[in-house]
Amino acid sequence: MGSKGREGARAVVNIAAVHIPSFCDRSKSGLQPAYMNAYDVEAAGVARGDRKAVSKTRQRVDDMLRGLHRSRPEDIYFAAVELDGSGISFYGDVCLVLAKGRVHDDTVVLDRNSYDLVQQPLGALIQAQMGTSEIAHTLAGIAGRWRADVAMMGAIKVVGSDGERERRLTTGQISDRLLDDEDYMEVLKVGSFSATDLEAARLALADVATEDHIEREYANGHLAPGHVSLLWAHQRRKAIAALRKAEVPTNLVRSSGRVKR
Repeated sequence: MGSKGREGARAVVNIAAVHIPSFCDRSKSGLQPAYMNAYDVEAAGVARGDRKAVSKTRQRVDDMLRGLHRSRPEDIYFAAVELDGSGISFYGDVCLVLAKGRVHDDTVVLDRNSYDLVQQPLGALIQAQMGTSEIAHTLAGIAGRWRADVAMMGAIKVVGSDGERERRLTTGQISDRLLDDEDYMEVLKVGSFSATDLEAARLALADVATEDHIEREYANGHLAPGHVSLLWAHQRRKAIAALRKAEVPTNLVRSSGRVKR
């Protein structure tokens, strides 16, 4: 679980290595927000082809969530609850871990990915509820608060997915179950963060091993990887260098975290 004072759940955000240098530069320069959500990306006019950063589905979900966090959707930065894994790699190969105390005690936490609100079966239930009060009641049933409820919400999630056992669960097993596929606990953090708010950046063992293999075999003339592989490895090197310059520790994680399927 780590050294004294670092035990327990953390809010984590996964982003692609290619975006880490920009995040570190914005943090150092004091530009706000340093970490950008979809609304920030869209407002900054960052090119994403023909696809808008804030999709119609994202807007629908955010409209429903407003009654829980009572803030503007533009001010919400989504994270996940993690123990000692490498986070949700679907969203990026670098897991940024917010330091203890960087998430307000009253921050809303959902027991699932908020996109479940427009997926079956919960989406159909919400759609059938005509009144705002009924929808609010349904949402309240899947939400809690960071300090008061995360431990119990996590316990219910883990025990519910694992069933009866004769032996205790290990920390690694608990961590894996908290991030089972896309069924993770989502943190609705109000306000962005910078590099100074991080406890560490975690790197998955599989990614580090792949990166090392690509570079070693290519340097020895035994492998001619494609452009995509070389670019990915190059971006990883730049990301790690930027994190070290920003004095953010980088930790290698041996537990699996969540992998894209």
